[in-house]
Amino acid sequence: MKVRNIDEDQVTNNDLKKLFAKIGELVICRFDRNDFGVFLGSATVEYRRPEDAKRAIEEYHEAFLDDKVLTVEFDMIPNKPSQNNSGIASDGSGNKSGPVLRKDPNSSSGKGKTLRLK
Repeated sequence: MKVRNIDEDQVTNNDLKKLFAKIGELVICRFDRNDFGVFLGSATVEYRRPEDAKRAIEEYHEAFLDDKVLTVEFDMIPNKPSQNNSGIASDGSGNKSGPVLRKDPNSSSGKGKTLRLK
């Protein structure tokens, strides 16, 4: 999947991992960067089970994350061979706080959810 419209100044890669790991087991979760290491404003997320990706899109597409509306969609690029550096790692800090999903109580469609990172 692709997650777009991420503010790297407010959201870390570990924040994103914690948020998407709430849905299911992650294979890859990493910020997208160009050949010069510049952040592209998006991330690649891959779940072990395709149904978890579908659920993540349903839960997080058009949700607010630190005042930015996320776009979460299937990535249509064919899978590449797995790499050892999957982007999944424990931060080892013992910090148990992480992203928290809050739904807009005025939204009957489920859109406009607010995601807050603690």
